Amino acid sequence: MSHDNQSVVEVQRISKHFSGVQALDQVDLVLRKGKITALIGENGAGKSTLVKILSGYYKADQGRILLDGEEIVLDSVLHAQQKGISVIHQVPAFAPDLSVVDNIFLGRELVVRGNSTPLPVLDRAAEIERIQPLLKMYGGEMDPHRPLKKLKAYQQRLVGILKALVFSARVLILDEPTAALPLEEREILLSRILQLRDEGYTILYVSHHLDEIEKVADAIAALKDGKLVGSRETIPGQGEMIEMMTGAKLDSLGDLYRPESGLRAHRAPRVTGTIRRFDIEWELDSGRPNLFREPLSLTFATGEITLLTGLVGSGVKDLTEALFGFQRNCRVRCTSDGTSYMIDNPDSAIKKSIGYLSDDRIGEAVLPDFSIRNNMTLPKLQKVAGILGRILLKQETRAAQELGDRLNVKMRSLKQNILELSGGNQQKVMLARWLFSEVRFLILNEPTQGIDVMAKKEVMDLLFSFVAGGGSCVIATTDPEEFLPSADRVVVLRKGRITGDFSGSDIQRDAVFTSMLIQQGTTEMQS
Repeated sequence: MSHDNQSVVEVQRISKHFSGVQALDQVDLVLRKGKITALIGENGAGKSTLVKILSGYYKADQGRILLDGEEIVLDSVLHAQQKGISVIHQVPAFAPDLSVVDNIFLGRELVVRGNSTPLPVLDRAAEIERIQPLLKMYGGEMDPHRPLKKLKAYQQRLVGILKALVFSARVLILDEPTAALPLEEREILLSRILQLRDEGYTILYVSHHLDEIEKVADAIAALKDGKLVGSRETIPGQGEMIEMMTGAKLDSLGDLYRPESGLRAHRAPRVTGTIRRFDIEWELDSGRPNLFREPLSLTFATGEITLLTGLVGSGVKDLTEALFGFQRNCRVRCTSDGTSYMIDNPDSAIKKSIGYLSDDRIGEAVLPDFSIRNNMTLPKLQKVAGILGRILLKQETRAAQELGDRLNVKMRSLKQNILELSGGNQQKVMLARWLFSEVRFLILNEPTQGIDVMAKKEVMDLLFSFVAGGGSCVIATTDPEEFLPSADRVVVLRKGRITGDFSGSDIQRDAVFTSMLIQQGTTEMQS
């Protein structure tokens, strides 16, 4: 559908400065009616700052914003929304126990004054009437009365979009809209986004998924170190996109994970010897929901990266949480070097040199009120404590700085709050935490989620170094494709059962994805 290349939003020479850091430097951007413009860049490139300026959260130090050719000054997020500009965040701030309609109108409810009382009364009928056409067009079979927590993940993302549309948004800023979605849900959401484009909405699409950008975007802009380093009115291949962002010349994102790219090629010879065996018995009558109906035995070898994968709901996350002592509806016994012990809780796992990184980095991993230094050292403060238990600050700072340098964490100071870092640098700090704790068995849920391509490479380099030094690593993911070239072994779950176990040359994409979709297999895994 043609929209005559009409400019809706123009960003002209926008700059923003924070405490000695030039976050944006003379950036220009044009968003056109009925077009999807992709915004790409490494973590820390300035994408979030630009989005926050467009949404009214920040004010630019310099430059201007034009809407339909007229200059506007956005004083707040609400002001931007009133102008028709809305951001749909990667993790929308919703009330999961409330219904779809309640979440859409939360804070902006439609009310009517009743005959028997002067107080306003919620006008549920008017709310349903307003959202019904949008639900029919974009929501499929979504029930407006259904609690949000009972929706699929992509439907929850759609609710965020519908909330914007109900209040007359015409410029949609989508921040990592498909993050952590399984493949089939991702495709549905992308089709809805294309539908919005064809209906004439103006869309800024912020994503690290270059394959998605190839599918949906009409134009592209790349930021690096706060500067616009490239823009195209047509979509280049992944190799050119990576070069725009990083300066590295690669044919595609997959090259970062292939042996010849230098990742696996530079791995030291595998250290062998220690085998960890986990025997898990599930309490079927605990009263808690449980996918697993039979005991599981898992073995992991030193020096290996094991990829644990399956569709959303397959039990992948539940299983990794069990290995770390989070799950209360099972008994977990670990045997290593001839010694057997129970993993009853995370503390017992850490004491046995097991570390865990959640896929919910903000909600379950980082300590949001603490500094970078504190986030690195907290699990094992005894390493930097004196005889009386008092923390030796100089020793703690030195250890944290060495880890920060080793992992190339981009920060101004160890005293910074961790939330001031980009997603990729937060993830490095979380890995530094477990390196500081000297764990030898590391469980990572979606370790590259929400981080840029070069940060992904750095994370994978760290994991290769970890296993080359005698560690063992489990990567859990519902999106295995990018990790397949890096894995020594791939184990597939479906509905709580193992449907595939591959190693070496048997690790083939088609075989792995077939195992994710079928229901067969065994409950015994062998190294």
